[in-house]
Amino acid sequence: MSPQCSRCKRQVSKLVRMDDSETSAAYTELLNVRYEDFDMICVSCALEQLGIDAYDFTEEAPRQDSKQFLLDLMKGNIAQIVVKTILQEFGYDVYPYGYENYLSIVSKSLSASDSNVSARRIRCTPDLFVYHSKSNDALLVEVKTTTTKDESQFFISKTKLDDYAKYWAEAILVIYCLRSGRLYCRRIGNIERQQLKVKAKFGKHMYELNLKNDFQSLPDVFKLLDEVKYPELCLSIKNVLREFGKI
Repeated sequence: MSPQCSRCKRQVSKLVRMDDSETSAAYTELLNVRYEDFDMICVSCALEQLGIDAYDFTEEAPRQDSKQFLLDLMKGNIAQIVVKTILQEFGYDVYPYGYENYLSIVSKSLSASDSNVSARRIRCTPDLFVYHSKSNDALLVEVKTTTTKDESQFFISKTKLDDYAKYWAEAILVIYCLRSGRLYCRRIGNIERQQLKVKAKFGKHMYELNLKNDFQSLPDVFKLLDEVKYPELCLSIKNVLREFGKI
């Protein structure tokens, strides 16, 4: 019979020895001597306990499959293309604004530094500058992509969102959901971070955002978007991306 995970109770092919820190701490305090306790748990539970998932391995592991590498790279930029396409269709001018576009030589160094305030501000620069000459509207936009199935649970790095709120509170955060084709947005300064749940995921502290309840649609913020033509355009883009995924 296959061994059973002491945490999820599933029978699996392999168990991993993991420190039970809560029990260890409790007995150490009670006995006044160091006490170590361990659990034998499955790999899935071990990764969850460590705050690691497949995404971390994908990011860290060498990319052997060039086709998969290109696909991953395009997924990271696809939301910006979608947002740019929609806004331009309704008369906005859209320009790249993120620091990666102008500081590519030093971007790697900036990403590794958290000590310098100027570097932190530059590193979290919004992706797009959106302008309409007739109305004189000008907005900064930070774009994110998600493949989540549950749009009431979108996770974003706590450190990153805190930096956005500190340095670019006036910017609009736009989330593009690849599965549904829906876009959600909200002014960063209006996100009530103190009321958000913070969870350990992907080895980081993450804010949990409810896109369905707490965010707006694109026409709510970008007033030039026609509320009839906008969903039609979104559907067309979704169909194009679906065909692209079959290639």
